[in-house]
Amino acid sequence: MYLSLTFVVFLCLLSRNVDGFAKWMLKDFCTRELHVGEIIMGDEVIMSQSRHILVHKHAYNERGDKVLLPLEGLQQNNGTYTMEDELQVSLNDTRGQFVFEIQSNSASGAQFVDGGCTAKHRQDKQHSTLVLPRDGSDIVLVVAWATGHVQVAVSSPIHIKYNGPPLPAATQQRQGTGGLDINLLRGIPTLASLKAPSLPSGSTAVGTESMFGIEGAYAWVLLIGGVVVVLYGVYNFIFKKSQYKKP
Repeated sequence: MYLSLTFVVFLCLLSRNVDGFAKWMLKDFCTRELHVGEIIMGDEVIMSQSRHILVHKHAYNERGDKVLLPLEGLQQNNGTYTMEDELQVSLNDTRGQFVFEIQSNSASGAQFVDGGCTAKHRQDKQHSTLVLPRDGSDIVLVVAWATGHVQVAVSSPIHIKYNGPPLPAATQQRQGTGGLDINLLRGIPTLASLKAPSLPSGSTAVGTESMFGIEGAYAWVLLIGGVVVVLYGVYNFIFKKSQYKKP
């Protein structure tokens, strides 16, 4: 009786550990990477090819019904997407716990609808919908899984590349700018590009050329000379007036 109760408690604890794996990766361990050699559930993550990711895109058949079509060339990293696509991610074997992860360094990279972690780059639900990158960057997907209190396994990453028309410059982001769209700054004129407006023939303009040219030099000499004469006259007037004061 005691042994049976102990065994039941052990199974409950084991089930709790398995159930916790995916949820932990969505909330408490967002900084723990799903890479080979990473420590998860007390053991190193291993590479496995026993499971693989499936990606489907929504399309319409001849009758106008919305259907799911497999993304071609996915396992050979030849899968592509356009901005009009709606992609759905799933796993070919859903036993135990599993979690998908989007691995991207782009500030405008892909996300999961209702994804976990701040970046929304993880999801533990089958048939999860992707939010496509705004900058046309690659979508890199992996999946990790565990069927018990054993080593967590992770799949090889798959790459899905953008294959649509060129994106407007304003939608492209440059990495390393903290999400600032560097292309938005390209329309701002620089000082070097600013030029004085052309004037009609026969007209003159007072600018830096006239201020520092030969004519400008004469003007400055006359101005400074005039100031000196005025100051000298004021000084003589005050000085001479003080001399004629009675003691």
